[in-house]
Amino acid sequence: MNSSSEKRQSPLDCISDIFRKYISRFDAIVFSSAFVLTFLVHMYMFTHKFLNHDDIGGLYSEVNLLSSGRWFLHFATGINGNFSSSWLGALFGAFYLAVAAVLILRMLRIRRFVPAVLTVACLVAFPTVTSTYAYMFCADQYLLALTLSAAAAYMISREKRSLIILGGVVMAFSMGIYQAYFPLAASLLVMSMLIDAINSRYTSFKDFIIVGLKYVAGLAVGMILYFIILRICLKVYNVELVDYQGISSMGIVSLGELIERIRAAYLSFSEFYLTSPVFHSFFKYIVIASFVFNIIALALIIKQRGLYKSVAVIAEIVILLALLPLACGLVYVMAGMLTVHLVMLFPRVLPLILPAVFASNIDFDCAGSGPHSVRASGAVCLVLTCALLLSQFACAYEFLLIDNRAYFDMDLTYENTYAFMTKLTAKIELQEGFTEDTPIALIGKVDMGSVIPQSAMTGVFTGNRAANMYTRPQFLSYFLSSSYIYAGDDTIEQIEKSEEFKSMPCYPNEGSIKTIDGVIVVKFSD
Repeated sequence: MNSSSEKRQSPLDCISDIFRKYISRFDAIVFSSAFVLTFLVHMYMFTHKFLNHDDIGGLYSEVNLLSSGRWFLHFATGINGNFSSSWLGALFGAFYLAVAAVLILRMLRIRRFVPAVLTVACLVAFPTVTSTYAYMFCADQYLLALTLSAAAAYMISREKRSLIILGGVVMAFSMGIYQAYFPLAASLLVMSMLIDAINSRYTSFKDFIIVGLKYVAGLAVGMILYFIILRICLKVYNVELVDYQGISSMGIVSLGELIERIRAAYLSFSEFYLTSPVFHSFFKYIVIASFVFNIIALALIIKQRGLYKSVAVIAEIVILLALLPLACGLVYVMAGMLTVHLVMLFPRVLPLILPAVFASNIDFDCAGSGPHSVRASGAVCLVLTCALLLSQFACAYEFLLIDNRAYFDMDLTYENTYAFMTKLTAKIELQEGFTEDTPIALIGKVDMGSVIPQSAMTGVFTGNRAANMYTRPQFLSYFLSSSYIYAGDDTIEQIEKSEEFKSMPCYPNEGSIKTIDGVIVVKFSD
C-alpha cells in the first residue's frame, strides 16, 4: 500500500527541515567563522585565569544585581553553573557572539564572503569584547544580552506588528541582563534604514518616517516593559536601586541635562576613534582613511543608482548619517558622561564596519558611454572596493593586537602579583606569635615596582592595580590558600594614629611588618 511505502519523517527530520528553511548555508558560514575567530582572538584569556577585581569576588557566587536594575542577570547566570570558568565562559560567549554575528550581517545585508569574514573579525575582536571577558564571571551573560539586543533589532526590522512587539519583549530581557546594549539595537536599526535608503526601499519620505516610527515604537516597548518588570521585581524583593553608573536616575533627567548628554554622545564619537588611549596612536589614521573611503563609496553608490535625482532619498541618507553617532552613543544619554566605560560601547564598532557594507553595495556593472568608459569605471569600483576591505582588515588587525596586548599584560600582572603576595604571606606567617586567629592589617597602597604599563581598557588590571584591588583578601584565599582574619576599620584607624606605626618604614624594608596591640601590621605606604 502507498501509505506503508511512504517514508515517515522523524522528529529529527522535522528539526532539520526547519533549519534548512530558516538558516542558509551562508548563515552557517558566518556562524562558524564567528565562533572560530572568537577562539583565535581570545584564546589567551580562555586558557588562563587573570586578575580582575569583580571577577575574583564572583568566582563562586550567584550574580544578583537587581539593585543595579539587572533583573534577568541572576537567571542568565545559572546557565553556566554560577562559577567563573574561563573555558565555559568562552564556549557560551563564542556561541552568543556567533549568533549575534549572523543576525547583524542579515540586518546589514552583507552576503559576500570576504566582507562578511572581515566584519565578523571586527565584531568578535572589538576591544569591548575583551573588556567584557575580563569580567569572566558574567561575561557570557553580557554577551547573551548583546545577542538578545541584536535579535530584538532584527525582529523589529521585519516591521510586522507581532514581531515588533516580540522584538520589544526580547529587548526588555536584554536590558534585564545589561542595560548598555539598548543602543546596539538602536544603532542596527539606523544602519538598516540607511541600507534600505540607498537601495530605494522607501516609496516616499512619508514611508521613511512611518518605518522609523515603527522602529522607535519597538524600542519603546522594550524600554517600557523593562521598567515595568524592574519595578515589580524591586517591589517583590524589597530592593532599592543603587546610585551606580547612573542606574538609579536612568530616564529621570532635566531638559538641560538631556541636551548636554546628547551633546556628549556626539562629541565622544570622534574622540573615541581619534584620541582614545585604548588604541594605538596610528589607529586614528586607519579610521580617517576608512571614513574617507566610506564617503567616496557612498557618493559612488548614489551616482550609480541615480539617487541624487531624489531629494527625499538624499534627505533620508543625511538624516540617518546624522543619527548614527547619537544611536551609537545613546548610552551617554541613558547614563551620563561620567559613568560610561568601554564595556558599554560595543555599538561603536558598527561605524567601523561600514566599509564592508558599502563594498557589498557597489555595483560593478558600471555602464559608461563606451567600452573604455566601462573598463575605467570597473577599475574605479575595484580599487575602491579593495581600499574599503583593506581598511576593514586594518581595523580587525588593530583589535587583535590590542586585545592580545591586554591579555599579555594581564598575564604578567598575575605572575607579578602572585609572586609578590607569596613573599608577603610568607613573611606575615613567619612573624613571631602568628597564629591562624591573629588579625592582620594591610595598610596603604602596594607598590610592587611593576614595569607593566597601566591599561586604558576597562576591567584589564595591570601594574599595581591588581595588588590593591578591593578583593585582595579573596585573591589571597583562593590563589594562595591564605585566609586571614582582617582587622576592622576602627582598629586600623587606631593603629594609623599610633607613633609606633608612624615610625615604621614602608614594605619591603626591614621593620615594615610589626605586631601592634596583637595585630600583625604591614605598612605599604605612608
